[in-house]
Amino acid sequence: MEQGVFERSLADRLSIRTDEIQLDVGAFWFHHDVENRGFFSPDFREGIEQFYSGNFGGNLNFVSRYELFGHRNMLTIGLSPQHEKEPTQNYENIFGHTGAPTARAIGTWTIEVGTRGEYSRFEWGLALYRSWFRDELLEINDAFGNDLGARNVPRTIHQGIEASLEVELLEGILVPKQSSRPGDRLSLEQGYRLNDFHMDQNAVYGNNRLPGIPVHV
Repeated sequence: MEQGVFERSLADRLSIRTDEIQLDVGAFWFHHDVENRGFFSPDFREGIEQFYSGNFGGNLNFVSRYELFGHRNMLTIGLSPQHEKEPTQNYENIFGHTGAPTARAIGTWTIEVGTRGEYSRFEWGLALYRSWFRDELLEINDAFGNDLGARNVPRTIHQGIEASLEVELLEGILVPKQSSRPGDRLSLEQGYRLNDFHMDQNAVYGNNRLPGIPVHV
């Protein structure tokens, strides 16, 4: 089997920073082509299998640094649109039969708000996000439970919470802290993630939750 891979990409970012705020604006474009030539069909006729993906989008991130309880903390707000196109074509050289239909492009808008900081022996992080998907590619069944394979779903929503907490229990147990090096420490870390991924007013599934993704992690 012969394989050809072609990749092209462009990216740029503009940053404005002060001691109190930071603003980042970025954009990217990525294109990936893969072509396999070989005997992939059931009766071993020579064929060509092509995959190509096009990806472009941007991001806008705002970071504010503020003091709380005498410590520097951070508040972040992010907005990122993205457009992704990943069609696939399978066809046989001898007869020229077209294979699987190409999928529609996937569009996404994501907004995220988060904070990270510390106080005394505590360090925390908290982020809330919501993504609006158009034509997300999912493995689905019809209303009678028949497998339809990978299909574009008109609208889906991915939203959730990511949280972390670290508590320093003990410090300098065996190795005391010195000016030139930190001492040893015993800490407790805990993380939590809430995943709420569901259809958005789908004609067949309504607002049902997407399968295969645990709600609490």
